[in-house]
Amino acid sequence: MIFGIKKTFLYKVFLYPPFFLFFYSVGLVSFPSFSYLGIVLIPIIMFFSRSVSLNAKYILQSSSFWILIFFYFLFFIITTVVSFLHGSGEANILKTIIHSLISIPACLAIASTIFTFSSNDPFSGLLKFLGFLLKLQIFFIIIMLLNASVRDLIFDLIRSEPQQTRMSVYQGSRGLGVSGSVAYGLATFLSTLYFIYFLLKYIFNRNRFTLIDYVWIGVGAIALLSAGRTAILGVVLLPTAVIAYSIQFRLITLSSILIRLAFLSAFFTIIFVVLQNFGVLEVPAVQRYVFYVYQPIDLYFRTGSFEVSSVAALNDMYYYPGDKTFLLGDGKYLSDSGGYYGGVDAGYMRYLLFGGVFYSLFVYILFCFFCIYIFYIIRGKFKGALWLVLCLFFMSIVFHYKGNFLFISVYNSKLYFSIIFFFILLNKRKNNATNPLCQPSCPIGDFA
Repeated sequence: MIFGIKKTFLYKVFLYPPFFLFFYSVGLVSFPSFSYLGIVLIPIIMFFSRSVSLNAKYILQSSSFWILIFFYFLFFIITTVVSFLHGSGEANILKTIIHSLISIPACLAIASTIFTFSSNDPFSGLLKFLGFLLKLQIFFIIIMLLNASVRDLIFDLIRSEPQQTRMSVYQGSRGLGVSGSVAYGLATFLSTLYFIYFLLKYIFNRNRFTLIDYVWIGVGAIALLSAGRTAILGVVLLPTAVIAYSIQFRLITLSSILIRLAFLSAFFTIIFVVLQNFGVLEVPAVQRYVFYVYQPIDLYFRTGSFEVSSVAALNDMYYYPGDKTFLLGDGKYLSDSGGYYGGVDAGYMRYLLFGGVFYSLFVYILFCFFCIYIFYIIRGKFKGALWLVLCLFFMSIVFHYKGNFLFISVYNSKLYFSIIFFFILLNKRKNNATNPLCQPSCPIGDFA
């Protein structure tokens, strides 16, 4: 205790904000992204805390850790081979993979720190940390949506001029939040984090959501859709997974589902009426946001199709590139001018243009085994692990249709690493706890 304040609370106050900056790759204008600074600074925690370093050691001693890393190294090696066989020396895709790999020590330190803070109730500690990452970003997005002065201040601090110009067409309804990404990267990360946090929250909270949880779910959905319509996948899959999990374990009936839906409909209707009466819906940025979100629905009523211009452009990116490129690829990830090779940013097409169909199949099969191994690590730790992994797998293959995602999303790789390392540590400490020969030398402890 320091001045009546718990030391663990003080450590969280000082450490969690840098963790937030690391996961969202935030960087001040003209300064390096904290995704890179965090790679160097965050692992230093292990040198100042015996408990964190000991927990990190346990992770490193697990074969699961090395098998997990092996998937990424294998992806890196095959990508390097393809690049050099084509003689292109394509370094841009390799830089992105390396970024994920060198983030591993920081993720190791973060997972160990979370476990150290919550040794008496590890799951609660993990949930609180994921909630911190999600809810703080939701707060930033909503406050920037409602207040132009705050939005402009944050933009001036973290957005480059090209980024602001790119998102200016949305007139304050998109590109919000404190993040290095202004669109796809933030949308996919928030969607994944939203789904993981609330599904685990439901499972660990005795299969129920509180009224406050429902508020965060609703407000979070608004924030996610501001990041991009791609993020709606996490919003849709959350109730799907919750209902499927509840039915599997006979935790819910059809009548209770209908009652909850009726309650939620009434609750959010009341919220809508309140916001309208207070004039929130009259804020220009909010009106533009509503237009952006409901544009597909408006388009459907006018044309009979949900296909907005961005979806049409995405579909046009999928084409047959010719026999040679289809089989072997061109070995290029970016064009000579620096843009996407072939003017394509669709994930499946980019892998096909880079390495051909055999390279693509290798990556997709590798990702399947990666997801299977994640399930192997977390299975038995909580009910619903299968639904979690299945939904994350489905989200990944859908995200990859929109943009490059599988193994290449640094944002999500850092999230996956940290959570999986946490469960590896949980497995390791549980095994040690049952081994009487190990107990005297295996304290969890607090920060020294």
